[in-house]
Amino acid sequence: MSEKKDHRGVRESVAALGVIISLAFVGYELRQNNQVARAAAVQTISDQSIEVINTFISDQESVRLLSAVLDGATEADFTAVENTKLRLMFLAQLRIAESRYRQAELGVVNDPTIFGGAAATLRSPYFRGRWPDLRNSVAPDFAATFEIEYELR
Repeated sequence: MSEKKDHRGVRESVAALGVIISLAFVGYELRQNNQVARAAAVQTISDQSIEVINTFISDQESVRLLSAVLDGATEADFTAVENTKLRLMFLAQLRIAESRYRQAELGVVNDPTIFGGAAATLRSPYFRGRWPDLRNSVAPDFAATFEIEYELR
């Protein structure tokens, strides 16, 4: 009878060890999947940024408008159509920044420069003048953080 008890204890120990090893493996797999998700998120941000940049530089009108913005032009310096085009360009930049913000908030990316790229245009007098209107196109929590980052208040 004592042999059966001894074998039972060994079996229970082996079973417990199997459970521990299985849990460790699941933890390892989750970590690997998390790393893959982070890498995919970073790649997506990069792809978005490249797409927006390529769109801007492939259109001479966009290049001219952004150059004028970087040279200090304000809303009054452009036609209504040009202002609409610039508004859409800035909305695209804000969407990318908001996507980065959400991914950082979820812990998918850990990047202190989540608003990155386009910093010069987003600090321009033109953008500052348009911000009150553009602010309504993004989520309030993102807008508040963005305003701190770019000193818009």
